Amino acid sequence: MLRSDQLPDFVFVADDGAETRIALSLAAARIRSIGDHLAAKVAAGRVIGLMLPTGPALVVTWLACLHAGLRPLVMQYPTRKQSRTYWSDSVRNTIAVTALAAVVADDYSCSLGLAELIDTIPESEL
Repeated sequence: MLRSDQLPDFVFVADDGAETRIALSLAAARIRSIGDHLAAKVAAGRVIGLMLPTGPALVVTWLACLHAGLRPLVMQYPTRKQSRTYWSDSVRNTIAVTALAAVVADDYSCSLGLAELIDTIPESEL
């Protein structure tokens, strides 16, 4: 059971030095809500990929997966440094090796055709 009083605060530092702080104890209701949504879509015990940029949404969604009884796997987020072919091959390999049930992804990742590779749950749906 998720106990909000045991959740730490996280600070994310952007490339420009700007900080974003999230008090997870205040996000517990959101974590439970997302977890309940994911539990309705993916069977407990399954591996679920998370393709989100590093930040509050990734941490909240990771904890929501645990709340849902899922096994979250943070996947390689697409960057401009890698070709789309390299990224697609990496995603295909991860799907094959881990037997992912689905992937939670942001709009950018979805726009790259992720749904053609695996069942995708858009972050905007959560």
